[in-house]
Amino acid sequence: MLNEKSKIVILKSLAIFLSTMFFWQLINLFTTLENPAIYGEFVEIQQREPLHVFSKKNTLSKLSVPIKQTEKEKEKNEIIIKEPIKINKQNLEIEMMATNGIVMDLKTEKILWQKNSQEKKNIASLTKLVSALVFLETNPDLEKKIKIIREDEIGGARLDVNFEEEIKIKDLFYAGLIGSKNNAILALVRSTGLSKENFVKKMNERVTKMGFKNTRFVDPTGLNPSNLSTAYEIAKIAKQTFENQEIKKILVIKRYNFYTFQGEKKIREVIVKNTNELLESSLKIKAGKTGFSNEANGCLVIQAENEKGNEIVAVLLGNRTKEINFKEMEALIKWIFQNYQWIKTN
Repeated sequence: MLNEKSKIVILKSLAIFLSTMFFWQLINLFTTLENPAIYGEFVEIQQREPLHVFSKKNTLSKLSVPIKQTEKEKEKNEIIIKEPIKINKQNLEIEMMATNGIVMDLKTEKILWQKNSQEKKNIASLTKLVSALVFLETNPDLEKKIKIIREDEIGGARLDVNFEEEIKIKDLFYAGLIGSKNNAILALVRSTGLSKENFVKKMNERVTKMGFKNTRFVDPTGLNPSNLSTAYEIAKIAKQTFENQEIKKILVIKRYNFYTFQGEKKIREVIVKNTNELLESSLKIKAGKTGFSNEANGCLVIQAENEKGNEIVAVLLGNRTKEINFKEMEALIKWIFQNYQWIKTN
């Protein structure tokens, strides 16, 4: 057994130990209040963290940033699409005299109306939409001047200039689209340095690359009756072509004025009127292209927008006259906008 002296020594040692521990606890407490960064629990009010401390804030920040970014990316990926729904399903379909046609919602490509839309037909000057795309892909110098030559005069709609006059490439391009001038298109083809055959080959390669199997060209103007496509493929070709803002802008110009030259001297002013009469209608036309030949009859593709900003692409082929084609297209577009509403979906 321990004697009294030993007990006193042990008790003193224990007291010293407990006093020391209490003293160190007080030091830690005050240090924490002065510098909260030492403990993760107080990191929220810390201005600068010591590099050697792995606080709760560090852990949360490393996790929370990617989580927030993922949520934002998810929101971006949740695209809201306005899908057209027929308002009254009991309403009879509209009847068209055109032999072929289609109306497609621009964003969703949902078919809203169609008639023989997969049948191959001659497409006349709708050909020029693809000619324009291929021409621009050759990176032309639009300020360069060239002349119309005798070989460019193949009939149909023509730019009224003589063989001595020089015309800017830009003006030929505008005239070819706005006025559907065949001699302007052939002059543009020559300006690329490609033969007519190689240019047409590029046109066919272009539509194949776009995914179209029923479209085929043998001529860049549309005069050849062997230029074939379907109303369905023309609608999709037009949609992609109209995504080119330069082409889209040109196709809604009602009248285009330019000058011919001899060297640097201006010779005379030439005016080209747009062949698309629907630009004068009550419709909001965003783009469009006309076509007509004895074999194809009337051909027309239009991109139109309603008052709420919803857009469609409509194609009519085979009407006997241009006038009938314009009247039917106007009636068709109005009918679509009256009978469909666009609903937001996730």
